[in-house]
Amino acid sequence: MPRIGRVYKKCKGGPGRKPKASVVSGNNSANNTDFVRGSGAGCSRLDSTCASTSSVIVSDNSGSENISASASRRKLNTDSSIGSFVSTQSNNEEHTSGNVIIDIELLSSAISSFAVCKACHVSDSLFCCEDTTARYGLASKLFLKCRNCKAQYSFRTSRKVDSGYETNIRFVYGLRTIGKGELAGKTLCAVMNLPSGPTRFQKYTGTLCEAAKHCAIASMKAAVSDAIEINDNSTDIAVAVDGTWQRRGHTSLNGVVTVTSMDNGKVLDVEVLSKYCHKCRFIKDNEKLKLHKESSECSVNFEGSSGNMEAAGAVNIFSRSVDMFGVRYVKYLGDGDSKSFKSVVEAKPYGDVRVEKLECIGHVQKRMGTRLRKLRKDMKGIKLPDGKPLSGKGRLTDKEIDSLQNYYGMAIRRNCDSEMKMKQDIWAIYFHKLSTDTESCHALCPKGPTSWCKYNRAIAAGEQYSHRHSLPVEVCNVIKPVFRSLTDQNLLRKCLHGKTQNPNESFNSVIWSRIPKTVFVVKDTLNLGVYDAVVSFNDGNVGRVRLLQRLGIKPGENMVKACSELDAVRVKKADYEVTMMARKARMHSRNAKRAREDKENTDDPGYGAGMF
Repeated sequence: MPRIGRVYKKCKGGPGRKPKASVVSGNNSANNTDFVRGSGAGCSRLDSTCASTSSVIVSDNSGSENISASASRRKLNTDSSIGSFVSTQSNNEEHTSGNVIIDIELLSSAISSFAVCKACHVSDSLFCCEDTTARYGLASKLFLKCRNCKAQYSFRTSRKVDSGYETNIRFVYGLRTIGKGELAGKTLCAVMNLPSGPTRFQKYTGTLCEAAKHCAIASMKAAVSDAIEINDNSTDIAVAVDGTWQRRGHTSLNGVVTVTSMDNGKVLDVEVLSKYCHKCRFIKDNEKLKLHKESSECSVNFEGSSGNMEAAGAVNIFSRSVDMFGVRYVKYLGDGDSKSFKSVVEAKPYGDVRVEKLECIGHVQKRMGTRLRKLRKDMKGIKLPDGKPLSGKGRLTDKEIDSLQNYYGMAIRRNCDSEMKMKQDIWAIYFHKLSTDTESCHALCPKGPTSWCKYNRAIAAGEQYSHRHSLPVEVCNVIKPVFRSLTDQNLLRKCLHGKTQNPNESFNSVIWSRIPKTVFVVKDTLNLGVYDAVVSFNDGNVGRVRLLQRLGIKPGENMVKACSELDAVRVKKADYEVTMMARKARMHSRNAKRAREDKENTDDPGYGAGMF
């Protein structure tokens, strides 16, 4: 396991920390009245928005925190997924296949020193050279010539398949998988002193796109079958839907809509949308332009605002799910950033069968931070009853907002079995921050020596405790409506599934690693990037092996070995990312950054429009 560059102390208590042992249930009373500060270990009255019953039931958060296997490990079987492609020569040190880069001068010298001309039997007469007029990209034509009898023998440096020379196909595919194009290829060839790359770059891109599409559909069908099996063989499954654009600001000409399974996290379907066609630019005649747009050659498959791409793509995906995969997406996990769900409901893809809306826990968690920051911005310059602003040291800083947001998300995640427990744990955060040495309000905080609440831990140990991280009552009164809004029963009910859109977000990053957002691409190139991302995301690098096999190209020993190693690295890295040590490192880094920004923002600014 990789080391972390700093040493971490024992975790301190906080409203979101998960305790390691059983928590004793509380029995404090709660009346339907507004909350006021009490004294002692509990509160005299609780807000009606916190509890609707006469007794407070604190959720049981027993057991140590178990870290599940990473998503990559669950999806990939690194021991067997690519093993079937390994050659029998894998343990042989003398390889007779594969591609290597060699200096022609060295090759010619070796042949001249070792070989004898077959025609005249004269030694040291053979040499090797290239016919530069017969180049096809990186596929060159070499000659073996005899200086004595002038005999010669020619051969190609690459095999040829139906779609072209193997080296050129591999070269284009390799560049596309790392997010590079034709100009980058030419630069690479120039630096490596290689012949210029293939001139028909887009032709090879189209060929690869067709093969990638076939492999992607096969991968998505397998993912659907897996989701059905996990879902007790039911064809009514739950999915997460998300849209992504090549350019930020929702003004992009290209967009992609993805659907992933909530059961296995794999991609089940994708929809690539584009408002741009390169050929349309050069057709001046209106009649010909109209005919071209109606034909399959036109790349435009969406018209309208780029922000509506997600809704259009979601409707298309839901509408073809039965015909394409034999399933119905009856539960829709979305982020609420677009009208996609509304469009799907209005389209009625499954007739009278209702599609249920679920909320992404990650996006719901972000609402706490978003609303608190908006509240702080709206109240900038306004003094609270204590004569101080909402923000500032010891008040609602960025670091404090991040903490409240994280605690809010933890309260949701650890109570997915009960809406009431979820609500009570969220209000425990509020009351915990409201507490002081003179007026403590820890009635909802877990009791006992293993509680995340340091006050209750101190009580259980018979020790004194000093509140050092409380918020002033004036600040708490201002942020209270935010807590009340984010504990709405309808909202929390949609979070009981305990899932997020993380698989979609992860898949989006895989797409844009192949199609950089800084360079505009045509639809064929975007399709290749998306389809290649599907097979890589779902199945690992074995998908690339199958793609080349689809084109009649033998993957080769070097490729199989490298792909296997890449998958192993991916799983190892993902496993580390889900460990507590890695999580603490990320949280520590974020908190340190926020604290540094809070401090820097209080200093005199050195930059500002029109300030100096």
